[in-house]
Amino acid sequence: MHLDYDDEFLNQNNEEDASYDHDNRNRNCFDFDEEVGVTNLLVTTATELQYVYSALSGISVSMLGCCNGLLLCMFLYDPQLYLVNPATRQSKKLPEIPTEYLIDDLYYFCDVYGFGFDSSTHQHKVVNVVVYRTSARDDDEGGVQFNVYTLETNSWRQIHEYVFPYHIFPCRNKGTLLNGNLHWLGTRVGEDDDYHSSLLIVSLVLTQDQEEVREIPLPREIDSSQTLRSILGVFREWLRVTFEGDYGKATPTFNEFWVMKEYGLGESWTKMRVSIPYWNLSHSGFWTKSHDLMVFEEELVMYNFNDDSFRNLRVREIGKVGSVETYWESIVSLK
Repeated sequence: MHLDYDDEFLNQNNEEDASYDHDNRNRNCFDFDEEVGVTNLLVTTATELQYVYSALSGISVSMLGCCNGLLLCMFLYDPQLYLVNPATRQSKKLPEIPTEYLIDDLYYFCDVYGFGFDSSTHQHKVVNVVVYRTSARDDDEGGVQFNVYTLETNSWRQIHEYVFPYHIFPCRNKGTLLNGNLHWLGTRVGEDDDYHSSLLIVSLVLTQDQEEVREIPLPREIDSSQTLRSILGVFREWLRVTFEGDYGKATPTFNEFWVMKEYGLGESWTKMRVSIPYWNLSHSGFWTKSHDLMVFEEELVMYNFNDDSFRNLRVREIGKVGSVETYWESIVSLK
């Protein structure tokens, strides 16, 4: 869907009445009637990128990343990676990852991925992170190994021969791209048992000849009860950590999240509050002068952090929203 950066679309549907801010600030975001509550509802139209599915000719396709107009896609039941450019109608099947799934006493556990751009060499890079365990069961030993595919050379290579002493959560297998680096939530090997709070951010620096693995600390205030419910993402141009609520409970449990105002500096983590309680929250990657497009649960919301007001955003012919990526058309070639 197309949104303008000058806030014009916020006023294109109708005029707000004088009571809007007060009513909107004190109501539940999703408890509204489309006929009565029209002043709180923004509507936009989606443009379907039909070429993605026609090129991959499968119904079980997931998107693992988006960079410079290219989509990194994978079949859910056949872990084959593709790059797709919907604008030029090109797709490319990536070569198989040359990974040995047995290293000394370590066994393959799962894969996680990331997709980014190295501005120093002008190369697009797909990252495969292989997570190892000491046995088939999920214990506290093992590590990760990084493989990097470069589009411009059409080849994979391994970053170092040894295994880095981290665990990366398999259920959060999409790398977060910011400042030319990819990020995943993880723990140090041997420190993540019994819900101990050793959570950290594992960062892979892409913007140099030899990629480097670094650690970024999380807010000290995150306690052990929140460790396994923490979700990494981006808010505007900052790293963001939100919390995932208990799906077994009927009511949301969180109304705050954290952003890192100075990249890489642990002391710069700042708490942000929202007036809408949530159990799952993410930023779309789009914001205007006054509003941020947020995903509360499975609903799109234009949220104003200056006064905590918000407006619902509906996409015609689209129901619930699972996830959102910011996509810019480009003519980057996959040939």
